[in-house]
Amino acid sequence: VVYLILKDNFSTFRVAIEYNVPTLGGFANSEIEAGLIRIDGPQRLNIEAKSVDDTLLTEAERNVRQAQAGVPTVTGDRDPAQFRSLVDDSRELTLNGTWSTGFGEGGSDGSLSVNAAFTRNDSRALLGLDTVLLIDPGGNSAIRSLGDPLERNRRTSTVQGGATLNHRIGDWQLSATVDASHVDTATRVDQRGATGALVEAAAAGLLAIDGPLPSVASGGTERTRSKDLSVSSLLTLAGTPFRLPAGDASLTVRAGYDHDRSRNRDSLGRAAPLTLTRGDVSTGFNLGLPVTSRKEGVLGAIGDVSLNLSAGINHLSDFGSLTDWNAGITWNPVESLSLQASYIVNEAAPSLGNLGSPELAVFNVPVYDFSLGQTALVTIISGGNPNLRKETQRDLKLSANWDLPVLERSNLIFEYFRNRSDNVTRSFPLLTPEIEAAFPERVTRVDGNLTQIDRRPVTFDRASGSRIRWGLNLSGRIGADIRSAGSGPPSVPGSGGTAPSPASGGQRFDPARFAALREKLCGSDAAPDISALPEDMQVRLRNPDGSVDAERLARMKQRICAAQAEGGAGAGFDPDRMSR
Repeated sequence: VVYLILKDNFSTFRVAIEYNVPTLGGFANSEIEAGLIRIDGPQRLNIEAKSVDDTLLTEAERNVRQAQAGVPTVTGDRDPAQFRSLVDDSRELTLNGTWSTGFGEGGSDGSLSVNAAFTRNDSRALLGLDTVLLIDPGGNSAIRSLGDPLERNRRTSTVQGGATLNHRIGDWQLSATVDASHVDTATRVDQRGATGALVEAAAAGLLAIDGPLPSVASGGTERTRSKDLSVSSLLTLAGTPFRLPAGDASLTVRAGYDHDRSRNRDSLGRAAPLTLTRGDVSTGFNLGLPVTSRKEGVLGAIGDVSLNLSAGINHLSDFGSLTDWNAGITWNPVESLSLQASYIVNEAAPSLGNLGSPELAVFNVPVYDFSLGQTALVTIISGGNPNLRKETQRDLKLSANWDLPVLERSNLIFEYFRNRSDNVTRSFPLLTPEIEAAFPERVTRVDGNLTQIDRRPVTFDRASGSRIRWGLNLSGRIGADIRSAGSGPPSVPGSGGTAPSPASGGQRFDPARFAALREKLCGSDAAPDISALPEDMQVRLRNPDGSVDAERLARMKQRICAAQAEGGAGAGFDPDRMSR
């Protein structure tokens, strides 16, 4: 939905409420949204608030098949599927606002924009029940469920803010941006209880494997906390530094500084509290050079040729220097055909999150084991990997764009893209036998059964890919031009011809007739003689007793006198609308 607001001073307040439930029931989604828009000359203010709430949906409510290793075999034990969530219980609150203003007449001297936002997300996930395999001295076994449901609770609070300034300095355009965000994430995960005593008692014959079980002490709760701060600033200056025979050269110079800090800790002490800080000083340029030009008469026989060169350097306080550069050429042999080629080299560092997020273990996660062909409930380890490397990307792009001679805005496009990257940082992929063979230290099995996967990010030695994309875009008008329909001269009374039928919603517009009507109504302040008006207008302007309604006549006069006397041929002239 696009709103076009044409008033200089305008304000509106809106509220929207939405409630969604699936046909199978089980959970619900609700949204409440409110917004304020205010326009006061060059100033704009936009404030929005939104609340989204999702209720809990368990695996039992959707009859999800459970892994046999986690299903209790003793009647009366609770079903873990009732305590494992498909959809987490969550709520998200968002508040954001933007204010902007223009400088000079119509904003010609620049603009300033300021924005701020706050988001809070709370979620609760059920991870199932503690289960234990008990074996008695006779070799009989039973799977038992015990204890309270295991939960994962997470709260994330995000504060963001930023400002953008655009200003012209002579023939140059200056742009400055500053953005900052702070993300605070707290996670609590219930740990499994100590079931070793139950296993030993059952093996010694001291505990009936299908009888009542003694209470088991809780395994406690693991707490992790991460606080991420990010501040970025960028200053760009764009203009035309010099002129070549084929046209003006374009230059954009940029400089910036980014600061990132990540603080992470966990309550179980698997890793010491960790603080990662990164400063990034960057600078670079982009230069466009016209080489040939038909318009300027410089080697116009071969068409328009331009070169594009750019380069940049980033110095990271924790990773050293990273460089990037690219070169490209654009050739338009004719106006309707554009050919482009570019080669891009870029170095990238892993994010602070990939390097240093706190290590976290989540239990009873269903994972399909391709090696055994069954689903297993495993422990998933997530977090950062400090051993990730710097990535180097090399891209080649070739493209062609031909504006077709048929229809309007229709073209044929062709693109070829090739990527070659070394030391690529990726999330741990889907566990297949091939991936397990490549990363054996990331997978734990007990008696052949999958029990744990370490899904922290990994570095791939090389990644490559290529693709070809082509498309045909057709856009244009089908049939006669609406403005030219019926654009012939008005029929002359008595000519024997049949006058064209009125357009839908009104009579055919006659500019000369409308101008004469304006002259009669607007030429003086005296009350006009409505007998000269069209019959439909007269009927609407009269009261039931035949007298003229002065209020309706005044409104009609105001509308006609304020309207433009010109109108495109074929436009509808609606006396009903004019006389209301």
